[in-house]
Amino acid sequence: MTHADIIIVGAGHNGLVAAAYLAKAGKRVLVLERNAAPGGQLAAGLLGTGFDAPALHPGGQLRPDIVRDLELARHGFATADNSDASYVSLLPDGEVHACRKFPSPIGDINRQSLEEIYRSAAACTYRRGCRECDGCRVRAVCGGCLAVAFGCGLDPLARKDPACFIKG
Repeated sequence: MTHADIIIVGAGHNGLVAAAYLAKAGKRVLVLERNAAPGGQLAAGLLGTGFDAPALHPGGQLRPDIVRDLELARHGFATADNSDASYVSLLPDGEVHACRKFPSPIGDINRQSLEEIYRSAAACTYRRGCRECDGCRVRAVCGGCLAVAFGCGLDPLARKDPACFIKG
């Protein structure tokens, strides 16, 4: 490509989706990626010594409108049942948090298996999300951002993301 209208740095799922929409709109897009393969957190690989991760981010998390707009099923993309999907943040000392963006400890990989941590009551509480969002019509695709609520000084498990546009 001799000339690009848009250059996207990073071939993770967000960069690839942005590139696809821009190309669909007629833009010449160049995507740059430092890793040998695209995919970012969706790419499989080794995580630490001897821990083979099928993906660092749960598969099938693309919004349904993106899957439809980009005709991803036609290209072999299959969504997964995400009802139990989530990811965790593993700190260097072994502490595991539900979110990398705010203090949300759910276990310690030095004392528990990853499955025990993931299935723990604390992890389930964080995956459940904010109680103020119970009954919201878009909860299944949103969930709010617990980190934003925390950053605003709110209890993230009780109070919804203050930037939420849904009233009530």
